[in-house]
Amino acid sequence: MLKMHMGGPSSEGRSIHWHADPANRIEYVTAGENRQTIIYVKATDAKGQVKEYRADNATDQAIRSGARRTMDCVDCHNTVGHPISPTAERMVDRAIAAGEVSAKLPFARREGVRLITASYASQDDAVNAIDRGVRDFYAKQPGADAQAVARAATALQDVYRRNVFPSMKVTWSSYPENKGHITSPGCTRCHDDAHKAKDGSAINGDCEYCHKEIQK
Repeated sequence: MLKMHMGGPSSEGRSIHWHADPANRIEYVTAGENRQTIIYVKATDAKGQVKEYRADNATDQAIRSGARRTMDCVDCHNTVGHPISPTAERMVDRAIAAGEVSAKLPFARREGVRLITASYASQDDAVNAIDRGVRDFYAKQPGADAQAVARAATALQDVYRRNVFPSMKVTWSSYPENKGHITSPGCTRCHDDAHKAKDGSAINGDCEYCHKEIQK
């Protein structure tokens, strides 16, 4: 269990939403269009104190020519409109946890992930192939419940429809989720102990800077 340090800045400055406090200003430079590689950070705190950090391989030219941005909410909450799951595994796990795909079906997770990550020309092709794939596989599994198989096929079709759009070339991981650091760099784009200031200090990469494990 994790306790998240969510609110405004504490006396130690350990707070996820410290970045969004109007009293603080975070500017950064990225090396790519998708903002996943951050090479320079300028932090101005509520007292007007300024500190600049740069990645080890960041040159002055790269910083001058890179895309500069002032951090706001969408730098972390970047998939709020129509979130695409970064991984198929996550969505199959959720379908199983919700009972939409029965955990009693043999190899349900493996087969679900296999079918929804296959390449299809269109959503219609995918929907038909997923239904056929689920039914064909479980036809060879003795004792598989027919209703559970049908529900699993429907659930996997829905998962695919919500996340993969072949005509737009949108699929798993097309849009990294930056609210965290499990399926994409997210927080560790800056908080990696590798972005350093001239005095040798670094942007803290300590896990407990944002959350603390609670021991029962």
